[in-house]
Amino acid sequence: MTVLGLLAHAYRWDSSPPRPEERQRTSLALPDGLAALWWATSQRLGVPCVGTQYTLVLSNWRLVSRPEGGRYSNEELVGEDLDLTFHYLLPPADREERTLFISLVESEARGALALRVIVELLAAAAREDAHRTTYLLDRLRTEIAAVSRVFATAIRKQHLTSDTFLTLLQPTHVWGLPEPRPLYEIWVHSPGNETNPVSDTAVDTRQAELWSPGFAGAGRCTYATAALLYGHYSTDGNTDKRCG
Repeated sequence: MTVLGLLAHAYRWDSSPPRPEERQRTSLALPDGLAALWWATSQRLGVPCVGTQYTLVLSNWRLVSRPEGGRYSNEELVGEDLDLTFHYLLPPADREERTLFISLVESEARGALALRVIVELLAAAAREDAHRTTYLLDRLRTEIAAVSRVFATAIRKQHLTSDTFLTLLQPTHVWGLPEPRPLYEIWVHSPGNETNPVSDTAVDTRQAELWSPGFAGAGRCTYATAALLYGHYSTDGNTDKRCG
């Protein structure tokens, strides 16, 4: 979902920073090969296509000290040992991208500990255990301070400038349009077609279109989607690189 989300966002915004007309856009038809694969994957995972905080940030990190992966605890997720799996900004802005996104990952890790305390706190309050409730309130205050400290330490002018955030990160991180759906899904759920299921074969055929040589000639080329993974961006305000 992270890779598909990055590809779709590259196609949606097309350049970095986005051109003014992209901010005014009210609809966008993704290539059906990309839309079908993105939609099918989101449905299988039970998450929305455009839930960018989860897919582009909270599922887009790795532990530097553990390149092979493996089990981990929340306590191990600390800034100096975290990095993004996929970057989508060029240097030097990629450092600011990492600063923001890794601070969010680390904040969530600290927040998980706070949630455990909240569960215990509610149970103690329900039992009317005043001593345990007081103790857990103090612990909760400490855990919340830990969450705040992560963000306050990372988000400083020397690490993340307002210009980078407002022009490169904030706009492209959001979708800003209705959730995209592939053509076959719209057809299946259109009036009169509710009883016509789409077979796995049909889905797989459309998903394969994304990677087929003919995909670039299907109306919009793959420049924008490939650009995000390879770090190339259109800066020509007069040329829509999505069009062939």
